[in-house]
Amino acid sequence: MKRPAAAATVLLVAALALAGCSDRILNLYPLQVGNQWIFKTTYPDTDQEREDTELVVRRSDSTYHLSNGDTLIHYRNHGIINKNGVYILRFPLEKGYAWMDQGFSLEITSVTKTVRVPAGEFEECVEVTWHHESGGKRFVSVSTYAPGVGPVLYEYYGLADGGGKTLLLKSELKRYRLGGTDGQVRGSP
Repeated sequence: MKRPAAAATVLLVAALALAGCSDRILNLYPLQVGNQWIFKTTYPDTDQEREDTELVVRRSDSTYHLSNGDTLIHYRNHGIINKNGVYILRFPLEKGYAWMDQGFSLEITSVTKTVRVPAGEFEECVEVTWHHESGGKRFVSVSTYAPGVGPVLYEYYGLADGGGKTLLLKSELKRYRLGGTDGQVRGSP
């Protein structure tokens, strides 16, 4: 008689753990209609600068549509996939966890990173590093997500054959609004 109760307890604990994983992913990229992230994007080699906006404009089941044309799909207990089918965040959220997806090699390179951007300083950030090749050239992209905020920093590098890297693009969070359309704007003007 005790075995069914023990089995039920194990299943309940496992279900709660998986639900916690899903909450942790959405805490790193809070997808809610009206949430908005505004980035200061610079191109160091040209001194060009622009402002980019990511706004969640629509939701359909587990699919979220952003104003920049991207689509993110949240797969409960697995992670978040972009419109190209690449997991941008994936379980387990542990340093060193790596995966291959659509020709990209991705790895969680930090779960404790502190980042300072125009919107403020953020701690305990998760950093995902992407490696890929295109046109015979190698590139590295680093995406950093702050708990309770979302994406705070994107960096894109070109890799040289000798091992050096050149920063090609940097997008730093300037301001953001969470809590949907009624949320308070935070960050620099």
